[in-house]
Amino acid sequence: MAKLTPNDFMKAVQGILGDRTDDDALKFLEDCKDTITEDKNDYKTMYEAEVEAKKKLDDEWRTKYKERFYSSDTNINNDKDKNNQDNTNEDPNFDTRSDELKKAESITIDDLFKPVE
Repeated sequence: MAKLTPNDFMKAVQGILGDRTDDDALKFLEDCKDTITEDKNDYKTMYEAEVEAKKKLDDEWRTKYKERFYSSDTNINNDKDKNNQDNTNEDPNFDTRSDELKKAESITIDDLFKPVE
């Protein structure tokens, strides 16, 4: 069975219906016409909507990515300070960790490696 073009399909429907003008024939004719024209429009509309949504998402991502290079480092430090303040309420060993962090920040290369004798 071959796939018909929309015009050939409507000619075949016209051949079957003939000159009928009753409600059932007109409803069937309308359904056939809507079926062959609606699918093309729906797929095209859905495709265009997806392309537009992808473009919008891509533009938003690129803008956020670009803005991260212009942001200051103070925001990062403020976020770390906020996290440390939050941890003090939850973790009873926070002071011990804080001392370890201070000690870790003061380590030099000489502390890590000893010269070979």
